[in-house]
Amino acid sequence: MKMSSKAEKVEIFVNTLNHSFIAITIFYLTWYCFHVGFTELITFHVWLTTIGYQLLMAEGILAMYKRNTLTLLADSKGKKTLIHWILQTSGGVLAIVGIVVQIISRFRLGKPHFSLIHSIIGLISFIFLILSIISGCSALYSIELKRYLKPIFSKFIHNLLAIIAFVTGIISVIIAYDTKSWAKKHDPGNVRVLMMWLLAFIIIFTLIGPIKTLWNHLKTITNIVKSRNK
Repeated sequence: MKMSSKAEKVEIFVNTLNHSFIAITIFYLTWYCFHVGFTELITFHVWLTTIGYQLLMAEGILAMYKRNTLTLLADSKGKKTLIHWILQTSGGVLAIVGIVVQIISRFRLGKPHFSLIHSIIGLISFIFLILSIISGCSALYSIELKRYLKPIFSKFIHNLLAIIAFVTGIISVIIAYDTKSWAKKHDPGNVRVLMMWLLAFIIIFTLIGPIKTLWNHLKTITNIVKSRNK
């Protein structure tokens, strides 16, 4: 890939750093889950949602990013879209299963549902995740559905819903690191705080491309609305 500016080099560096952060957080949580053992459903919840949100969904979002180092060899938009769909669908399914597992776990233990900030934000993410999957189908077939809705509107809606689902999902994970139940089972010190900071940076770095796309879509939609009002 030919570099045309320092800005592009910075974007590629940040993107590579983001992949590293994702790898570190995934490795740590996977190690921790296997260290604790899968004797309780909550461990499945932690691991499934971690793989779903932090790995597959994050990488699925990044797959569409022009400066993404892992898809630079995907020389066509069609290939990137395919990679995006495979990763997002897989991540979405794992996240949904992970959330359902936790609901079942709390039901079996007789604990109240959605009583913590972590679980409430997780529920919000769950709802937007479902909506983003539905809107993703609309965006994928936007050309065929253009009689009913302009493609730019389908893509804008999908992008917005996906961003909300991803952000709320990762925020829910960050809050989970700060819960008392988590701290009781593992070091409440530097490792936990480091993971929380890395996740915060993952949100920011992962959304560089989607925010740019969302802004461009918004400008296009604004121009369409203005032209209609003339």
